[in-house]
Amino acid sequence: MNSSATAKEPDDIELKVLVDQAKAFDSSLVVGRLGSSAVALLVAWLFRDSGQHAYIWLWFGTLVVFNIISPYYWFAQGRANLDVSNAQWRLRAITVSSLISGLLWVAGVFLLWIPGNFEAQMLVIFTIFGVASVSLPALNAHLPAFYCFFLPCVSSVPLISLWYYDKYSDTVAIAFAFILLLNSLLAIKMHRSLVDSIRKHYVAVKLAKELQKQKEIAEAAVHLKSRFLAAASHDLRQPMHAMNLYLGGLAYANLQPEARAILNNARVCADNMDKMFSALLDLSQLDASVIEAKFSNFPIAVILNKIKVEFSNQAQAKGLILRVAPCSAHVHADLHLLENIVRNFVSNALRYTQCGKVLLGCRRCAAGLRIAVYDTGIGIDKEEQGKIFEEYYQVGNHQRANARGLGLGLAIVQRQARIMGTAITVVSEPGRGSMFSITVQTSHESIAETPQANQMPELHTDSLHGVFIAIIDDEELILNASSLLLSQWGCTVLTANSGAVMLAQLANVERAPDLIICDHRLHGTATGMDVICSLRHEFNREIPALLITGDTSPDKVKLLMSTGLPVLHKPLQGHALHAAVLKLVNAGPKSAHQEN
Repeated sequence: MNSSATAKEPDDIELKVLVDQAKAFDSSLVVGRLGSSAVALLVAWLFRDSGQHAYIWLWFGTLVVFNIISPYYWFAQGRANLDVSNAQWRLRAITVSSLISGLLWVAGVFLLWIPGNFEAQMLVIFTIFGVASVSLPALNAHLPAFYCFFLPCVSSVPLISLWYYDKYSDTVAIAFAFILLLNSLLAIKMHRSLVDSIRKHYVAVKLAKELQKQKEIAEAAVHLKSRFLAAASHDLRQPMHAMNLYLGGLAYANLQPEARAILNNARVCADNMDKMFSALLDLSQLDASVIEAKFSNFPIAVILNKIKVEFSNQAQAKGLILRVAPCSAHVHADLHLLENIVRNFVSNALRYTQCGKVLLGCRRCAAGLRIAVYDTGIGIDKEEQGKIFEEYYQVGNHQRANARGLGLGLAIVQRQARIMGTAITVVSEPGRGSMFSITVQTSHESIAETPQANQMPELHTDSLHGVFIAIIDDEELILNASSLLLSQWGCTVLTANSGAVMLAQLANVERAPDLIICDHRLHGTATGMDVICSLRHEFNREIPALLITGDTSPDKVKLLMSTGLPVLHKPLQGHALHAAVLKLVNAGPKSAHQEN
């Protein structure tokens, strides 16, 4: 089918070329025929005293009538409906019209030629020469039309001269033969130039359309891939979320040491999965433009010390030397974004370095402070250096080893660097290691409080004792796991798989919920926001609420952020849920359990 389509393409272009050839006569047809009539009138008036004056005026009238009729027919009948279906017919009509016009001028030559009258002959010669020469630019769009007019006109003069064999007949014949040859060559050249320019135009248009079509196909494929990844991510997050909650619930069970060790390993595996999902979420939030840089002044040592503590054991376990050079400079940047960027640099350096060392250091420069990570790892080819910031691309991991993550780290940090108004620099050579750096502004002092290293929150479950929580989710496993975990924290839990069911159950309860936890995507048309609004309206109070979702597409992330409600993304660890619940309960109006 492709070969067939390809074979038809030139024909389509050639038909369009024919249409434009026919259209090329639009601007010249009327002007040319008016000019021809004017010249004929002048000649007829100059030869008014000729013995053939009656025939001359008859010839002039015939030429004028023809010059009026043919353009009228062309514009009234042909121009308005000119398309690929009738272009060839139009060109044939122009050719016939040009032949008739040329023959009329041949008749004029025989009527106007006066044997032995040199002045009259020269007037005829110059008239025919002028009329024939004007036909060159007017009729070169279609060579048959040009020749049907030009050849009779030019040939008539030497023929009649040789017929009467006047004094200058040979000279006239040679001169007009030269004119015929020269104008024919010029007509061919002009015709080819015109047709080639028209053809190139349509080839360019066709190529542009093909490129646009291919672009649309590529965009559709990317959109389809994004939809598939979003749907797959959402579906995978559901069971992962339930598993995290169950694992969190098991942490409170009375387990044997062997079972406790297995549980810890399972939680480590779940934590690795969470990091992969978090990377997808970070990328979606960056693409949705819901993350803004929050600049503050702080000592860069905060990040350096934190990175040193975090990665020292990992470097030691791998037999690498991790050196973090001290620095007393203060910077003006977003602490969270900058810390994540530097952490990614160090993590990648340790991952791709098998022996040697990794150095994290800072150096002042004209633009501020350059923070760089050097390693003695495998290095990166120049061809690959432009690809490492692409999503899902990993150097030397074509088999997609799970231990190396999803390949989103550099794609994320590049976006984070752009948010801060800076860029990432890469210098690398295969076999000799790499250097990743970022430059930020310096400041003279630290205004913001020095942040402390992140620590796993300690769960004080007594603080949630008696809190009444309504949970809405259409996944039974998630409802059971959430109920189990929250009950272990001392909460009173009511679960439902829809807003209507929750309202029906709350009708039999004497108190309003202290907190609503609702999944965003539910069966049917109602969303989590709709359910929260209906429950708040039922009790006529702003009940604290928490949205939980597995949607991570940029559009969904932006939409959820615009609701003003706190949003947590699946899969969710127990300590993150506990922190969110505790924060909302403490910030909300006093509940019955708190008053007692």
